Amino acid sequence: MARASDHAAFGQMISDLNATIIQLNETIGNLLEENRLLRTPKKNSHNSSVPPSKDENRLAKTTSLRKSSCKLPGGQTGHEGSTLKMTPMPNTVIEHKPKFCNCCGLSLQLEEAALVARRQVIDIPPIKPLYTEHRVCRAVCSCGQTVSTFPAWVYAPISYGPQTAALISYLHTRQYIPFARISEFFTSVCTMPISQGSVCAILKRFAAKAEPAYRLIKKAVGQAKVVGSDETGMKENGKLNWFWTWQSKWATFISYSANSGLASVRMETPIFF
Repeated sequence: MARASDHAAFGQMISDLNATIIQLNETIGNLLEENRLLRTPKKNSHNSSVPPSKDENRLAKTTSLRKSSCKLPGGQTGHEGSTLKMTPMPNTVIEHKPKFCNCCGLSLQLEEAALVARRQVIDIPPIKPLYTEHRVCRAVCSCGQTVSTFPAWVYAPISYGPQTAALISYLHTRQYIPFARISEFFTSVCTMPISQGSVCAILKRFAAKAEPAYRLIKKAVGQAKVVGSDETGMKENGKLNWFWTWQSKWATFISYSANSGLASVRMETPIFF
């Protein structure tokens, strides 16, 4: 006859096998579900209209490492503000005097009115071209006839003045506005059509004027004891070109080159794009 201990051991083995089967069935079920999900991708922002914020495993937003300064928002004590201020000498003054009484309707045009408040509106005048005609005259001298000459910047029957040229240079060189948009600005805002070719010609003349200062900056940087440099690529008409920068403690020299070799170091004149 089997002993009681044998029956107990057999029962424990059956119990362990049942627990193992349950665990294996659970594992198989999880694997089958995972396989189903892999075969049928879950909707996300790449394959449906689900917004990116709902994607699983989405990268967490970067958080600032800055610590709170414990300062209140807005201008701080001692900060020099830039609030729009009224001028003591306005260009135009318009007085608004009451013409009749709002209560009884009597005329007040003969009554003396006292100033009680004032406000100012700052604006720019309408932008329109100003034409200046230069005339050359001839005078008779005892030694013969003498004819005056035009100023150096009046070089054609009609040309754009120095203020227009300066604004074009500022818009392109400082604000990085392309030729087409500069031309559009002068046509739409200033009612003064300027072609892209004229914009290019004006910038080339400005580059020629800036060349002496450009050379002085290059000389100052070249004579510095310590100079930092860097290069960055840029596209011109689809072709890769290069901007080189050299910087000393007091000056920065920027040069353009079609390659990243020694030729860029030898660039002598500024170039405007």
